[in-house]
Amino acid sequence: MKKIWKHLFLLILVMLLIPVINVKADENDFSIITGTDARVKGSNYEINYTDNTIILSDNANVELTGDAKDFKIIVNENAKVTITLNNYKASSPEGTWNASPFELKTESDVNLILIENNTLIGGPEASAIRVPENSSLEINGDGTLNATVNNQGSGCYSAIIGGDYNSAFGHITINSGNIYTYYNGSGNSGIGNGYCSNENDKPVKTEGTITLNGGNIHTDVLGSSRRDSNKVVLNGNGKAIVYTETDLNDLNSEGFNGIIFDEDGNGIVKGNATLTENLEITGTLIIEEGASLTIEEGVTLNIPEEGTVTNKGNIINNGSIKNTGTIENKEGSIDSSNGTIESTSEIEGDIKVKVENPTYSSNTQPEKEDDTEEPIGDTKPSYDEYNLPIKDAPQDIENPETSDTLTEYIILLFLSLMGIINSAIYLKKDLFNC
Repeated sequence: MKKIWKHLFLLILVMLLIPVINVKADENDFSIITGTDARVKGSNYEINYTDNTIILSDNANVELTGDAKDFKIIVNENAKVTITLNNYKASSPEGTWNASPFELKTESDVNLILIENNTLIGGPEASAIRVPENSSLEINGDGTLNATVNNQGSGCYSAIIGGDYNSAFGHITINSGNIYTYYNGSGNSGIGNGYCSNENDKPVKTEGTITLNGGNIHTDVLGSSRRDSNKVVLNGNGKAIVYTETDLNDLNSEGFNGIIFDEDGNGIVKGNATLTENLEITGTLIIEEGASLTIEEGVTLNIPEEGTVTNKGNIINNGSIKNTGTIENKEGSIDSSNGTIESTSEIEGDIKVKVENPTYSSNTQPEKEDDTEEPIGDTKPSYDEYNLPIKDAPQDIENPETSDTLTEYIILLFLSLMGIINSAIYLKKDLFNC
């Protein structure tokens, strides 16, 4: 009889252990947003299905993917959050006015990370991303954001990314990514402020700060749609390429460094700009007097037959310049001692180069290669000179602590089942022996 109780106890213990193998969802698991094709994961957020909102509180860190239809992201006041959009799409509810699919409340601070291709569509008088006064939006990541406003039927239009039509906007910083703004309707809009034709007699706060530190930004309007943006501050560290119809003289742009193009492909280098990705010049690019363009290692500036670069400042080429068009360098200087130039036409002016078979003006010669003889002695050649393979680095050894827990669950399940079978067999024998 004692054996019976012993095996019953073992059976109960094994049954209690089985629930341990259940995998529980946590903040790293995606949850479906009911009624949509979108999913969300992260912390410090809630979904309100009554008004179709995804509400983020302080310290929220969420990732959104899929088509959320008319669900709206709202960042609470005074909240500092991180939001990752990964192939995400959302739009204003049909028939609603001034309802932005992504809205920051005052004093909020958002780090927006872009992955793959993302789309936000605002309706009449709405923004794609509303950034009110005293709030802050910073865009990072290598993805793309297509921000659109469909404003048919209204004479008032908010910024596509920024404030509404009658208010100042906050701080907008773009560090990377591909940003495209599209406006459909009367008037025009972009990044900054909006405009209202019905309220021309009222003072409009065209204030805010736009900092463009990197990425490719395509927007018709920078600053105010009223074209009176002298109180809008435009900054940049030199790594952004901007395509816009805005005249920078309309902005407080003394702190901007970068490259600005118009819709015809004509551009200006302002301040100290750095080219971090390949660029083709199909119009005319002017490097202003006192400005400089640095081409990073591994990056190519391509000037096709129809392109022209007019250099009145400095070009520092650590990468590659390929020219079948025109380089006007009479008023500037080019330092290509750490890069290469391939040119089918003569490059005049002050130029320092180290290239094979270049074309130069008669009064300019390439820097001679150092032809000093190698010292004789115990100089040890490198691996490359011997063409010896470099020993592969050891492969990372998988950390047992980070291995897939599924294997552990299967082993535990197997042991549990074996325990049950074993207990059942012994229990049956004991019953017959009683």
